[in-house]
Amino acid sequence: MPGRRLDLSDDLSEIRIEFPYDPRILPVVREIPGRRFDYSLKSWFCPATEVVAVVESLRVHRFELSEEVNRLYRSSKGEDAASAESPPEPIDATWTVSQLNARVREVLLKTFNECFWLVGEITGFDRNRHRRHVYFELAEKEGEGAGTAIRASVSAVLFERTRIALERKIALQADPPFELQDGIGVRMLVRVELYEPRGAFQVVVEDIDAVHTLGKLAQNRARVLAELERLGVREQNRSLPWPPLPLRVGLITSFGSDAYNDFINELQATGYSFEVTVVSARMQGEALEREVVRAVDYFACRGQDFDVLAIVRGGGSRTDLLWFDSLEVALSVARCPVKIISGIGHQRDVSVVDLIAHREKTPTAAAAAIVARVVECEQKVTESSRRLLDLALDRVERESTRQLDQIQRVRRVMRVIVPPMKERLLRLGHLLSSALERMRAGRRRDLEARADRTRRLAVSILQPSRLRLKEVPLRLIATCRGILRMEAVRWTDVDRRVGPEVFKRLLLRQEQRLHSLLKEARALHPLKVLSRGFAILRDERGRIVRDVANLQVGSRIGARLLRGSLKASVTEVEVPREPQDASTDHDGGGDRRRSE
Repeated sequence: MPGRRLDLSDDLSEIRIEFPYDPRILPVVREIPGRRFDYSLKSWFCPATEVVAVVESLRVHRFELSEEVNRLYRSSKGEDAASAESPPEPIDATWTVSQLNARVREVLLKTFNECFWLVGEITGFDRNRHRRHVYFELAEKEGEGAGTAIRASVSAVLFERTRIALERKIALQADPPFELQDGIGVRMLVRVELYEPRGAFQVVVEDIDAVHTLGKLAQNRARVLAELERLGVREQNRSLPWPPLPLRVGLITSFGSDAYNDFINELQATGYSFEVTVVSARMQGEALEREVVRAVDYFACRGQDFDVLAIVRGGGSRTDLLWFDSLEVALSVARCPVKIISGIGHQRDVSVVDLIAHREKTPTAAAAAIVARVVECEQKVTESSRRLLDLALDRVERESTRQLDQIQRVRRVMRVIVPPMKERLLRLGHLLSSALERMRAGRRRDLEARADRTRRLAVSILQPSRLRLKEVPLRLIATCRGILRMEAVRWTDVDRRVGPEVFKRLLLRQEQRLHSLLKEARALHPLKVLSRGFAILRDERGRIVRDVANLQVGSRIGARLLRGSLKASVTEVEVPREPQDASTDHDGGGDRRRSE
């Protein structure tokens, strides 16, 4: 190919590799020991001692060899120029597709004429496991663990007969047995094949190394546990104490599965008031890692709302535990602030999650462990209550006994003290009575003397006032006579100035006003109102009804008409929407009343 050339350097110590950028050639060059890249010359260089490796690895990419490189290569291989292999003759210019595929298959089978062991990770197996012949891929990844990039992959096929034989072999030889599924590393005996009609290159599986697969699973588990140990979180969740009363339970499982029903039924059968929050997640397959991590993070963010968290699933094969050995799942479980109980349903084998959390064998056992803690708490509370009651009764009994002893002692003391005290109190009472009588007599004499002095003082004070009071009526009579004379003179002057004509006009005006008021009074007389078709309504107590709000349906009312009266009961009351003006016509828009 133009631009692809192998040549010796000026000092003959290195081979210069020149080629335009090609992503297929770069990985080959990087595998050559001692290679380096010269940025100034834009070329790769490698030691001349690696000439055989360089030529044989790059020959398939049609590199042109210089005479010096060709000579060095033949000498390194122990060949001379005469015995050098002549260049292949050019093939025909035109081939059919079937000829090409047949020729390629012939070359492949000639090169790989025997079966060999191939190591890789299974992908695409689960979606085809229902077919008779399972087509899948064996992949080589950049590193260990889920989520790493795939470096290379090859198509593989497992025919039905071989599959039956392999499953029987795994069941007999593997301890514990496992199932083929996506994500597990295997070592398979394969043969190379090319399907000519489609030109599809693939390997046909003939056998499997079960011990290798179990070893890979154990190796992956050991790697995850070592990483947890390095981060210091392996015992973080497992060492969390059980809450005293775990009634708020979080549950991660496949909603509606047998594991879910077993767990819930075990809790419900106890009769305790458990509060269970379920987050559904896939419990097998590649989606398990993502969904279980998401569910654990959900409960971790709400750790204060839950007492314990259970991760449960039903039984299955050893490889069903593969995704429970994931580093991401393990870290999520180890760092969760809520204590986790794992009931993954495997009797003989355990996963990483079982090792870093509180493990129970089955979902029912996980629920029973939670119930046992509640029962233990109930027993402790009952026992504490019984002890408190016994202590209280004992304290009451001892206190009662002490009080009775004190009462007896007080009674004995009183028998000794009361008789002398009684005699003393009687004598003291006689003495007090005599003293009070003497004090009362002296007080009476003192009050009588004060009363006598008060009477004499009042007489001396009131005597001048009595004389002054006799003169007051005479003064009042004289004053009144003066006032009457002045008023008589004043009214005589008023009568002279006003005259009889003024009084007549005043009287006439008042008489006209009186007639006008009399006419209005007659017009407003109730009989006049009744003659215009109105009625006067009174309630059962005889009060005039002015507002329908004071009536209710069923109330008894009386109606006074111009001629006669009647009794009725209210069947409907309608309150007007807006207040009526006094001048509004009573026949339009007012209250409507129906009576019978």
